[in-house]
Amino acid sequence: MAREILQGIINPFYEEFRAAEPIKNIIEKFWYFKCAKGEKKEISFYLLPSYTSSVVFLRGIKSGDSKFIITSPILKKIKIISSEEIEIAAASVRPLVTGSIFKIKGSLTVNKIFEMKSALDPDIFEDVSNRIGGSHSAVELVKSLTHLFMQLKDKYKQPDKDIQMSLERMLESGGKLKLAEVYETLSISARQFQRKFSALSGLTPKEFLRLVRLSNVASNLVKNGYNHFDVLTEAGYYDQSHYDREFREIYGTKPTEFEAKQKLIKHINLF
Repeated sequence: MAREILQGIINPFYEEFRAAEPIKNIIEKFWYFKCAKGEKKEISFYLLPSYTSSVVFLRGIKSGDSKFIITSPILKKIKIISSEEIEIAAASVRPLVTGSIFKIKGSLTVNKIFEMKSALDPDIFEDVSNRIGGSHSAVELVKSLTHLFMQLKDKYKQPDKDIQMSLERMLESGGKLKLAEVYETLSISARQFQRKFSALSGLTPKEFLRLVRLSNVASNLVKNGYNHFDVLTEAGYYDQSHYDREFREIYGTKPTEFEAKQKLIKHINLF
């Protein structure tokens, strides 16, 4: 889930695409968002909180003005403002992959935006910029991003066994796994694990689990039509107030308000 309406938008459209087999181990999914401008001078919406990094291409449909960026994991919504109709094509990169395949030095940190030009070798950046600049549909844009990751896939180095297995368990649990359950299976100390995990993911294990759980909550509210009681129960919340408070801390709004805004968007092929 990667967008929330704020104001001035009409005909918002969102679609998801699965990654092809050669890059499934580094890409969670591709997504495309498009919206037109109403009577207001500007339109605005949010990129939603996420436990992983995203490669994002934004383009004004009339002007052709564009931005090509990487976002780090997001703990707070990032506001996007445009004076024209806009489209976005993006790839959600699997956790722990970004530092391996992009030229981002040092540990990842949350709520950061990096220019793609600084994250890629010059020849790769020029190639993908030409391809994506000449793409004029959601499918073409996703193909251009796929081409980029096909060039980068061999750069990925899987983290050590403790980190990789713990990551998989946290994701499979939908964020419900307790940290004590993570630590009891490690061959290293909890403190060592925390340092390694944060350096690779940009998040503490606690932050990561929280974002995974709330991401699943938001997804179920939109794509599965769950009522809020079913969602909070499945996500492991013990009471309504805990659920509402944690959702609001991350998404900045009540779950019911979030769901109402999402219903204004035409969603296609969610998975």
